Amino acid sequence: MSQKPQSSPAQDVRRSWICALLAVLLLSLPNVLVIFKAEDAGLAKILLLQGIALMLLPMALGWRVRSVLLVWLPFTLLIPVTSAYVHVTGFQPNEWAVLTLLESSGDELASFAFAALVIAGLSLLILAIAWWLISRGISAELRLKKSMRCLVVVGVMVLPLHEFCTLGWEFGWKPSAQRLSLIFPYGLGFSFVNAVQERSKLADRSHLMTSFTAEPGKTSAASEERQIHLLVLGETCRFDNFSRHGYHRQTSPRLDKCEGLLDFTDVVSPGSYTSLSVPMILTNTEPGTHKLAASAPSILQVFRRAGFRVVWLSTQKKTGFCDTSSSLYAKDADQAMFLSGAVDPSSTGSYSTVLDSEIVLEVEKALSQGDSKLLIVCHTMGSHSNYAERYPESFGQYPVDRAACPVARKKPNLSKEDLVNLQNAYDNSIAFTDQVLGSLIDLLQKQSNAATSFCYIADHGENSGDALTLPFAHGVNTVDVLHVPMFMWFSEGYRKLYPQKCELLKARQNIPFGSANLFHTLTDLADITSSLLVSENSLCHPGYQIKPRTVAGGAGKEVLDYEQDILSQGARKGWRPLSRK
Repeated sequence: MSQKPQSSPAQDVRRSWICALLAVLLLSLPNVLVIFKAEDAGLAKILLLQGIALMLLPMALGWRVRSVLLVWLPFTLLIPVTSAYVHVTGFQPNEWAVLTLLESSGDELASFAFAALVIAGLSLLILAIAWWLISRGISAELRLKKSMRCLVVVGVMVLPLHEFCTLGWEFGWKPSAQRLSLIFPYGLGFSFVNAVQERSKLADRSHLMTSFTAEPGKTSAASEERQIHLLVLGETCRFDNFSRHGYHRQTSPRLDKCEGLLDFTDVVSPGSYTSLSVPMILTNTEPGTHKLAASAPSILQVFRRAGFRVVWLSTQKKTGFCDTSSSLYAKDADQAMFLSGAVDPSSTGSYSTVLDSEIVLEVEKALSQGDSKLLIVCHTMGSHSNYAERYPESFGQYPVDRAACPVARKKPNLSKEDLVNLQNAYDNSIAFTDQVLGSLIDLLQKQSNAATSFCYIADHGENSGDALTLPFAHGVNTVDVLHVPMFMWFSEGYRKLYPQKCELLKARQNIPFGSANLFHTLTDLADITSSLLVSENSLCHPGYQIKPRTVAGGAGKEVLDYEQDILSQGARKGWRPLSRK
C-alpha cells in the first residue's frame, strides 16, 4: 500500500496560518457585515480592524494562537443571530434589542420559531467549522512573530493613545469605550449591562417628584370644578383598520357614532415597539433623548404633583423578576393594578391575559371614589398577538379558527387561509377595542358636575397582512406601524371650563402630531403649570408649532425623520429597514 505523503514543516506552518486567518475572519463575521450595511463604511472598517487586533492581543503577549482562538470558540454560537440582526438593522445588537428580547412573550418569540431553528442549525455548523479549523488546522505551537506582535499592539493602542493625548485622562477613554460597544462580541456585554441599567433606573423613581414644579390651574372655576382625565394606552392598533377611517368593515361602530369625539388623523408614534414608544409617550423625552426616559418624570408624577390622585390600571402583565420598561411607570401612581397579574419567570405566559373589558369595571370603581382631581391611566392589550385572545369568542364578528392563529404566526410563509384567519382575528380585536373605548366614554358621561377628558392613543400599529416583509408584525419602521389612531372626547363641563382648548383641538384634528408630545398636551389639557411643560409642543395651546416628526430607528439608536425617511418610501406595502441604508 502506498503511504500518504508527509507534508513538510513549511507546509504545516502555511496551513496553520491559513486556518488561523479563516478562524479569525469567521469570528469577525458580524463586524465584516456591518461594513456593507452601515452608513459610515470607513468607521465600520476601523471597528473591524480593532476587533481583530483585540482578538489577537493575547497572542501579542505570548499566548499560543490555538489557545487564544479556543477561548473565543463559544462566541461562534452567537455569530448567526448577530449577523441576522446586523443584516436587518445595519447595527450590532444594543441595549434596546436586549430590552425588546427580555420583554417579548413566548407567543412573539414563537412567531420566529422557523428562523430560530435555522439560526440554531447555523450556530452548530459554524461551531463545528471553527472547532475543526482551530483544533485540527492550527499547530499547537504556533505563535505570532515579533513583527506581528508589534503590529497588533499598535493596532490596539494607536487610537486610544491619540485620544488620551487630545482629550486628557478624564475623557480620553470614552471614544474607545464607544467603539468597543460597536464591535462583536464586546458590544453584547455592553448592551446587556446597559439594558440592566435602564431597568434599574426605573426601580426607584420617587426622587423625581422633587425635580420639577407642577401647579393646578389658577382660575377659580378650575380650582372648584371636579376634574377627571382618562388616558388609554392602546396596543398594536393600526390606524387603517378602524371603520371610522374608511375601513371596509364595520370595526368601530361605537366610535363612529360617538357625539363630540375628536379623531386625530395624522399622528405618528416615536417608536415601532412598546418598550421604545410608551416611555416617550409618558415622559417629555423624544427620539434622540429617549434614553433619558428611564430617569425622566412621567405624566403621572406631574398630575400627582399638581394635586391629582393617579391610578394606573393595566391588563398587561409584569415580567417575573423585573418590570418592563412600560409597566414600571405604574410606580409613579398612587394606586396601580395589574389585572392579569405577574408573568411566570419563563415569560411564556406574559401575553395570556384578561380581556381589556375587565378594565372598565376598575375604572368605574375609581370614579366612584369621588376624588376631586383624578387621572386614570389604562394600559391595555389592544390588538397584540395572539389576536384571537383579545376578545371573547362570542364577540367575534368575522369567522376565526382560534386554534390556527398562533400556529399561523409560527410559519415562515402565510397561506391565503392563514392571511384570512389572522385578518379576521385582528379585525375582531379592533372591534372589541371599540367596544371597550365606548364603554369608558359612557362612564365619563355619567359623571355629573365634573369636567372630564378622554384620550386614547396606540403605542404603535401593525404591518398589514399583505406587507412584503413581516406581515402582521411590528418592530420595523413602516407607515402602518408608525401611523397610529388617537381619539379625544370632552364632557360638557370640560368644554365650558376650557372652551379655547377644545376649539383648538377640534380645528387641529388633521394636522401633523407626534405622540411623543402627548406629555405636553395632557399637561396643558389639565391646565397644569409645570417646569416640564413646553407649550409649543401642546396640541391644545395657541402657540403649538408643527415640527419635523422624528422616529427612533436603528433599534432605538438612530433618529429618523418620519416624512423624509419613512413616509416618502411610498406604498404601505413596502418595508422600511431600521437603518437608513
